[in-house]
Amino acid sequence: MNMKILNQLFIILLLLGTLLVAVFAYLPSHLLTYFAVIPLVIIPDMLDKMKLNLEEKDKTIYFAFVFFAYFLGSVVNLYNITWWYDILMHFISGIVAGYLGYFILRKLKMYQGKNNIFNFIFILSFSIAVAGIWEIAEFSMDRFTGSNLQHWLDTGVIDTMEDIICGTLGGLVFALFKAKRKK
Repeated sequence: MNMKILNQLFIILLLLGTLLVAVFAYLPSHLLTYFAVIPLVIIPDMLDKMKLNLEEKDKTIYFAFVFFAYFLGSVVNLYNITWWYDILMHFISGIVAGYLGYFILRKLKMYQGKNNIFNFIFILSFSIAVAGIWEIAEFSMDRFTGSNLQHWLDTGVIDTMEDIICGTLGGLVFALFKAKRKK
């Protein structure tokens, strides 16, 4: 399937799926969730307008991650229905963050096949930083809105540490993959 068509399909699924859940669930929070998906859908276009020129494969990785993490995880509620879904998504987020680190190195023309140690350290560190920043954002949301995104009420710091560890392991897998490929 053409990646451009796949990306358009992801956008339709995200917008239509979130709207349908909002309408049929009759929950105001789901309606707010619908409006939250709109910025997520337009981020790649905004990046293109900033001359970052995302390739279709970059957009496909982004939209696939948003679909699985945001739509299936939050909107369809797999995070609460399936015990392992949060762990899987944090592991995959580490891979996606590693890819983002690699993307940044490419765009800054700093990615060099000869310098695998630097590439490995940068990609892994970037993934760890993203995992940590994400957990800080969740912690802040919990504190300011009274939510329980980090499950601190029932698990203490276990959920947060699992999330950071899974993100780190995902980043490690991607960093090792890129170090082996030398490309």
